[in-house]
Amino acid sequence: MATIGFVGPSGTGKSHRAALIAFENNCQIIIDDGLIIKGQKILGGISAKKQISKIAAIRTALFQDTFHREMAKKILENYQSENILVLGTSKDMVEKICENLSLEKPERFIYINEVASPDEIKIARFHRSRLGKHVIPVPAFEVKKSFPAIFFEPVKIYFKRGKKVKTVFDKTIVKPFYNELGKLSIAEEALEKILAFILSQNKPVKKVLNIDLTYSYGLLAVTVEVAVEKSSDIPQQIKKFIPHVIKEFEGQTGIEIVKLDVIVKKIII
Repeated sequence: MATIGFVGPSGTGKSHRAALIAFENNCQIIIDDGLIIKGQKILGGISAKKQISKIAAIRTALFQDTFHREMAKKILENYQSENILVLGTSKDMVEKICENLSLEKPERFIYINEVASPDEIKIARFHRSRLGKHVIPVPAFEVKKSFPAIFFEPVKIYFKRGKKVKTVFDKTIVKPFYNELGKLSIAEEALEKILAFILSQNKPVKKVLNIDLTYSYGLLAVTVEVAVEKSSDIPQQIKKFIPHVIKEFEGQTGIEIVKLDVIVKKIII
């Protein structure tokens, strides 16, 4: 099994070209937006297009949910000799998907600007940002069977090399739920206030002094400075409440904390 990453910013035409890139690089499996695809068939997974918010869609695309991740890993066990094309908005995202699915790191990366012209990328961005159109690289009947609520329209794509028609691929254009509901964004200040409130409910924390957030691709690393009441077992108390804080924060925001460091800056007697 070999893994290849296909990288490009959101809305630049990766899914549109996924089947062709897989064909040209001898990849039998495509992993795209939470789905595992082989040829004309969706083998399994959960489509990020079905999610009701952009944050939930990112989590789905990264296979962060335990059930989704384990289901995908079980499917991939049946195709251990197949080569895999993994789509992502960055090299880091592709590598994170591979890590979550216990796949080898990609042996190489293909970037959208290597296979699409600036004009083609500009058109793809227009269809995404202005028309809300997304692509799933399988035939319409397959998408409609699995996800009828987001079915939009079938399209046949003819890719050419020179004067010769290389091959024909089916794809389906869809409008995700989160596009219909509009865009959702959470200000960093709001995230800090949510986290500060959750932390303040746990002993021995008396006051949250500072919060530093590092956010990337639906994942969050956090460093918190706190003032605590005097106690004989401060480290043990903090260690005990950290998992609870992470779980509560993720439940309220849909954002996964991958690291939470708590630094005691002051002890209140």
